[in-house]
Amino acid sequence: MTQGGYTAEILQLTEKGQAIAEKNDPQAKIDAVLSVEIFSAFFDHYKNATVPATAASTDFLKSQEVPEQSVASCLEILLECGEYVALIQEISGVKRIVSSEHALETLSKRQPKISGATFSSSDQADKELAGTETPTFTPAKQQVAVAPSLHIDVQIHIAADAKPEQIEKIFESMAKYLYNK
Repeated sequence: MTQGGYTAEILQLTEKGQAIAEKNDPQAKIDAVLSVEIFSAFFDHYKNATVPATAASTDFLKSQEVPEQSVASCLEILLECGEYVALIQEISGVKRIVSSEHALETLSKRQPKISGATFSSSDQADKELAGTETPTFTPAKQQVAVAPSLHIDVQIHIAADAKPEQIEKIFESMAKYLYNK
């Protein structure tokens, strides 16, 4: 989803990250979850079946060489991501794992559809961030469906011996690439 680590001068979204953040692309969301090898193996193994009990899920993750101390958190994240991208759906009162095609169809129906929306100026985002102008947004005709929102957590791990200039560069890069500032 991102390029660059805590020592990089620049943090950037990958193409897939941009598709999710900027276009709210349902296929990119599913691809992001399935790009995690263990997640892909789990969803492929249990496709078209009910979500397995915790004991069976735990055994599967252990068989895929997930370290013992990481199994519970891995399973929790896997299930949460699966529900978020509709790979896990409640069908007839039972949670089931569905194909990525079925998930895409479901997720696409949930997406809010907004077209033709405009800001009054191409510099609007910069002005809003600087606090110099009240936003003027002209919404287009909007069809809103129930959809999960996208929340991205950015974690920055800074070495204890990092110089203030390095830290400043990290935050400058974040402002530039995350906020277009």
